[in-house]
Amino acid sequence: MRTIEQYFRVLGLEPGATLADVKEAHRFLVQTFHEDKYPDDSPHKEKAREKMIAINEAYAELKTFFVANPDGVPAGGWAQGTSDQFSNNSSDEMDWQNWQNRQTASAGNEIKQWQENERVRREAIKVDESKNQRRLIGVWGRVAVWLSLFVMWSGHGCSGSINQASDDWNLQYAKQAMEYKVQHNEATDADLQRLRHMKDQYNRDANAFNMSFIFLYGFGAGLLYLTFATKPKNALANWVDTGSFVWSESMPAKEKEAVAS
Repeated sequence: MRTIEQYFRVLGLEPGATLADVKEAHRFLVQTFHEDKYPDDSPHKEKAREKMIAINEAYAELKTFFVANPDGVPAGGWAQGTSDQFSNNSSDEMDWQNWQNRQTASAGNEIKQWQENERVRREAIKVDESKNQRRLIGVWGRVAVWLSLFVMWSGHGCSGSINQASDDWNLQYAKQAMEYKVQHNEATDADLQRLRHMKDQYNRDANAFNMSFIFLYGFGAGLLYLTFATKPKNALANWVDTGSFVWSESMPAKEKEAVAS
């Protein structure tokens, strides 16, 4: 049976500590020496179990002591020169303070490692998100350009055909009207100038129509090259993979791996 002084020292306290100190010390020691913190094959698991028995015993005795002595001082006062035989027991070979320091250092290292792993994971997520964004931009960009070519081609063909038919009709009507006036000697220089102006306008419209078709043909040929040729395909794949354009015949490393697999 230990003395009250020894029970205080079992919890790492000096006689005269308050009940609040006792509760705080008990809470800390339970978290430190609970046997569940040790693997089953640990040589210190049994010692930790014994330590917990002593800690709980001391806590129970001290709570009873404070019920009987609310001021925290026994009736006969504190014994002088009392030694803590339990804490100095030579059979307790484990350095518990050193163990606690190692546990704290290990926890700190684990937190640092987790933070580093989390940083690497977040960076990898950002890289993947950037790649996905560039991939979507590449896909929908090509779709948008091809769609715009289709719209321009369709609109140019429809409006050009309508304008050409209208110009043909107007020019034919002007020629017939001029022939009628010539036959009846009613033609004037103004009528002749008006007919020439209509012919010139007709030629200008026809040239513009042909030039716009040449532009659309060139635009379509450029799109075909950018879509199916090796260099632009590799450049786009490299941009998706790295974020920079490299105009080269060679494929990015990841693309090569995908083809090889």
